[in-house]
Amino acid sequence: MKALCFLLFGLAAQAELPPKKIELFRVSSAPFVQTIALIGTLKAKQEVVLISKASGILSPVTPEGSQVKKGALLARLDQDSSLRKSLQDASTQLKNQKNKLERAQKLYHQGDFSLKDLESAQNDFASTRKSYRELEFRLSDSELRAPFNGTCGLFRAEAGSYVSAGSAIVTVYDAQSFTLYFSVPESLLPSMRIGLPVSVQGNSGRITSFENRLNPQTQVAYAKAELDSCTGCTIGTKVSVSIALPNKTHSISAPLESVFLKGGTSYVYRVVHQKALLTPVKTGERSKNRIEILSGLKMGDEIVLRGTRRLNHDDSVY
Repeated sequence: MKALCFLLFGLAAQAELPPKKIELFRVSSAPFVQTIALIGTLKAKQEVVLISKASGILSPVTPEGSQVKKGALLARLDQDSSLRKSLQDASTQLKNQKNKLERAQKLYHQGDFSLKDLESAQNDFASTRKSYRELEFRLSDSELRAPFNGTCGLFRAEAGSYVSAGSAIVTVYDAQSFTLYFSVPESLLPSMRIGLPVSVQGNSGRITSFENRLNPQTQVAYAKAELDSCTGCTIGTKVSVSIALPNKTHSISAPLESVFLKGGTSYVYRVVHQKALLTPVKTGERSKNRIEILSGLKMGDEIVLRGTRRLNHDDSVY
């Protein structure tokens, strides 16, 4: 009899438990943005290794690591000390031959010069110009110039050392503009689109191209994105890439914190007539702070947003 009294008292006390305060979330249909994380490699948008076209003694002109403009002279290969002197002499000869040709043309039109003599002057000028251009070309082969605005890297050989034609001399790169290269697994390839936003260390960009095919060895596809800027980024490093996939319109989703696992099943607490009802749900894709609900909820349902751990099925809430 005494035990029965205690039981009845306990039930009465439980029935009189005050309702628990909760925070509600009303389920609605909204675009669902799925974000995925991949690994990529940062490279300079423009990067060129300058190769020597001639052999000679390396003579750097531009300090390593300095900013350069397109066309700036970075280094020379001193092939022959007489080459520049020969070019200067050829330039003087070319001017002289040009003056002679102009004088011959004037005299010919005045009738004081024969056609044969005019043609001889023309041939002399053409021959001198050809020699000058050959020397000029040889000299240009001995000069290394910046192909675009950027940064002059480190020289691969010491100043004063002999380098052969075809040797890599220095890298010029644009440290302000970055290109991101990354691999896409087969499961995500159908979701790839040109223009999808990407994020790297808080820096934004967009996918500019991708291969709609898998590499037979790696079973991944390759993609490329251009970053608007990349503060704190280093060329050549591997980075985490966040990609926002296309929105799923008319998708029901819930805040991640409102969904919990119990016995391998996903649940939410649905609130009906101020009662918390344990409700199983089937979930889909996840975004940064939301999870897609495939079944178990409908638009307009109210669920418990926070505090699910202290609730039990059929608890009174407000």
